[in-house]
Amino acid sequence: MDKTATPDPNPAQLLDSAVLRYAYALANGIVVPDAPDTIDQGLLALLRDRGLSEVDAVRVMAAGPVLAAVPTRELQPWAAKSYNDIARPLVLRELGANAEKRATWPPRHDRFSQPWSKALLAAGLVPLKESVAVPEKVDAVAHLRRFLEAPVSSRSARDYVAWRKENDNDVSPPSLAMLTRIYGSWHQALAAAGAEAPENSESAKQAEDAVAKLAATLEGHQAEAERLRERLRASDEAATHIVAHHTELAYLIAMETHALESSRVNEYLLQEREASAKTFKKWAIAGTASLAIVPPIIEFVLTKYV
Repeated sequence: MDKTATPDPNPAQLLDSAVLRYAYALANGIVVPDAPDTIDQGLLALLRDRGLSEVDAVRVMAAGPVLAAVPTRELQPWAAKSYNDIARPLVLRELGANAEKRATWPPRHDRFSQPWSKALLAAGLVPLKESVAVPEKVDAVAHLRRFLEAPVSSRSARDYVAWRKENDNDVSPPSLAMLTRIYGSWHQALAAAGAEAPENSESAKQAEDAVAKLAATLEGHQAEAERLRERLRASDEAATHIVAHHTELAYLIAMETHALESSRVNEYLLQEREASAKTFKKWAIAGTASLAIVPPIIEFVLTKYV
């Protein structure tokens, strides 16, 4: 095989495109050969760095030329949910079979180097709809600071979601999911906005970030359900696939709401336990200090009066 191809200058986008083409082929039953005619050594190295065996890496690369030969009009528009729920598990299972450990790459749709629709277009695929643009960090920080300066603001992700709905005017603040994507977690987003870090344990921070992640997912599904309701109201006939998708979202929202409330209860119990532990520690220090003082006092009294 010819191994003289020149690597793409953008490694992250190159990886995104390669795995999206492979995932699309798997999900749509498109036959992919074991290897392409030309091997891009740069891409091969990048895929190997992600834990892929050489056999899997070259097969992922082989999807590129196959899909390039498919006319654009024959490509099905692809939704992020379909990738997350159907295609990605197929890819993980395929790649995990030859890996030394459980495969965790490729990521979910919101962890690619570009927004979903742009990542698809770069791979030569067709998005179902255009993705929301990722805001600049300076703009995201400005919105976060407005939130932190609000009179009733706390630092909770739940309060941010409520505040965002109330301030969704000409310049809408970024969603909770978008902030998590930009900064990695809710705590890291707050730190970027200059919020003082509370004296929480690592467990408490992880619990709060988990609650924020659930809240972000719920927020996204609620927004998608509202868009579907608007489409149903605007249509004379209720399309079967729209109704089915809305029903599915309704179930998801119900389950996520329950999970979010349960997570908040667990977070509260963890905070209470840590607060009790801190109180006990303070009393223990005070008690130790008192015990250290008592013997000299007794000795003084005995010496003076006995």
